Order: sequence, then C-alpha cells, then structure tokens
Amino acid sequence: MLDDTKALAGNMLLATLSRADAALVSPWLENFEMILQKELYQTHQSIDFAYFPLGGICSVIAENAQGTRVETGLIGREGFVGIPIILFAEKASSRIIVQAPGRALRMSSTKLLEAIELSRSFHKLLLQFAHVFSVQVTQAAISNAHNTIQQRVARWFLMCQDRADAREFPMTHEFLSKMIDVRRAGVTDALASLEGIYAIKALRNRVIILDRSILEEIAGGSYSVAEKEYARLIPA
Repeated sequence: MLDDTKALAGNMLLATLSRADAALVSPWLENFEMILQKELYQTHQSIDFAYFPLGGICSVIAENAQGTRVETGLIGREGFVGIPIILFAEKASSRIIVQAPGRALRMSSTKLLEAIELSRSFHKLLLQFAHVFSVQVTQAAISNAHNTIQQRVARWFLMCQDRADAREFPMTHEFLSKMIDVRRAGVTDALASLEGIYAIKALRNRVIILDRSILEEIAGGSYSVAEKEYARLIPA
C-alpha cells in the first residue's frame, strides 16, 4: 500500500489523475525498485503486475522463434508497463527488461482490472497511452527499415533522455547494437560520428548528451511523431 500519494506525481500518467481516481488507485500501489537488467515480463508468460516508473527506463523487446531479439519500444515515467492487462490479453507478448534502474509503483493485475472497471476515466487514460505506445512501435519499425544507423542511434538517445529526464544514462555498444538490431561495428561508427560533432560523449557503460538539438536534427521526423501524439492526448 502506498503511504504517500505525493509519489504519484513522479509518474506522468498518475500525475494527471483526478482526486477521485488518485484515491481509488493509491491503496493498491506499492513501491518497487527496478534493478538494472531485471526482467519484468517474459514472452508468453502470465502477467502478475503493472509498473508505473518514477525513474529509470524499460526496454520492450520482441523475439521470434529463432531467438532473434530487437527493441520495439521504451517506457519510462511517461507511461506504464502492462498494456496487455488493460487489453485483457493476460499474457505478455514481449520481453521487458530494465534498461536503466529506478523506482516504480506497481499494482497487481487483478487490482488494475478492478480499477479500470470502477473508473472509466482511468481506463481511458491507460488506453490513450497504449495508443501512443503503438505509434512508437510503428515509428520504430519505419526507422529500422529506412533510417541510417546514425539516425536510429540519435532517435534512441532522444527517447532515453526523455525518460531518464537527465543528460546521462547507461549504455554499452553491445547493448545498443542489440536494441536497434545492427552490427556492433556500425554502432561504434555512429557513436564516433556523433562524438565528432559534439552531440554526445560516449564513456564506459554510459553516454552523456551534449547537444540535444543536434540529435533532433539528425533523427528528423523519426523521433517526433509519437511524442506529439502523447502531448495531444495526455495533459501535462
């Protein structure tokens, strides 16, 4: 049970709740520590909890029968992990791991289903985020198919910075190459290029954003579509 409802403000979805909705969900939320590389969901496994990050980043990873994995989306404090619950799908369609550590509030799947039955406005909010996330996944597919590695890396850094709400966050060449499904050598070249124009500083196991405007220019339209849809549907 959540002792202090002020903690809701740390998650951008929960921060928009009406007083009635906040009072409804608060007793069913509990603090949870998201540890680096912790697996929150496994593909095709039943879902026990939904997570509302207050910090940190979760990677949503699709995988095929051959074991190939690629990141299809990122979720942080702007949303929640557990979209299949509100769609009554019961099982996870993707693997979800903690990419950057942080705190979260979690709610059991049973209580989340009860909450959306009791509050249409809460259900609507979560469905709106589900829509925005589907736009993000679509844009990731377009980016992976048509953008250069440098553009894809720039887009990924911008999305990570949005969710980390900081200029610095964890990153390794190997992890990034797996997330955007390119060879490690391609990632190394893209990082060197971005460092050369002073957009980023790549250090051991982390990256620092030096100039966001350069990354936005390089990423182009591949970055802004889902973000604009979020701003349109979900109040600040």
